[in-house]
Amino acid sequence: MTIAYVVTFSFTPEVEEHDVDTAARELRTIAGRHEGVLLYHCGRDLALAPGTADFAIVAIFASTDALSAYQSDPEHVAVVARLKPAVAARSAVQFEIDDVDAVQSESQSTVDEQQEGRAQ
Repeated sequence: MTIAYVVTFSFTPEVEEHDVDTAARELRTIAGRHEGVLLYHCGRDLALAPGTADFAIVAIFASTDALSAYQSDPEHVAVVARLKPAVAARSAVQFEIDDVDAVQSESQSTVDEQQEGRAQ
């Protein structure tokens, strides 16, 4: 069962931007080490509409075991613990994705674009 995982965060006013940026880089690195992570994006809200959260993670996992492995990774646990005092609100949803081929195609396109950008 392929799992989509979406998490949003609203931060306290005291949050330091560099702490959020550091956490985002660390989370991307951690996700990149897990074979069962098919797609992983995170970033700050663009503030294009009112009433949104400050930060979001969108990830696709090959299975519930892959999601569990990511969430229980000791480095992931440490990032979560370090950010927790700065989180005013958190919301998450996990749901099943039926079209795994479309996800894998999108994931490969994203990887290709990232590699292309690094080569320039």
